[in-house]
Amino acid sequence: MTEDRYRCTRQPPTSGGETVYFRLERPHPAGDRQTMHLTGDVDLAVADRLRFALTTTLTSAHPSELIVDLSAVTFLDCAGVTALLDGRRAAAENAKRYEVVNAAGCVHRVLRLTGALPHLTYAPAVIDRRLRTSTEQLSLSR
Repeated sequence: MTEDRYRCTRQPPTSGGETVYFRLERPHPAGDRQTMHLTGDVDLAVADRLRFALTTTLTSAHPSELIVDLSAVTFLDCAGVTALLDGRRAAAENAKRYEVVNAAGCVHRVLRLTGALPHLTYAPAVIDRRLRTSTEQLSLSR
């Protein structure tokens, strides 16, 4: 398994010098599905680096699918939400599948209250067209 780490020290550092990690896992170097695990607080201090990590990953040749795992995120503010939505936009522009998963507690609540939660999944139109075509064939055969 190949793994990239994006290390982001909060500026200015909090009293404990907290570090936020974005870990990107690939099953193999040319894998079609990658998972980015976020850890810690995703706020204004790290949002630009998260946006960079997401857009860089989604504009490269691989993967065709990016899963963003929020299970270890302890705090999310509007800047973090915007970065996640920018990731969705980059996925749409590059015809890549994008999904944010495992939001829990206050992180899930922020996504729900901002109305962002239903917009954090994107599937390219190619998949949608296949589904629409099969649905049209079903209705024509009746």
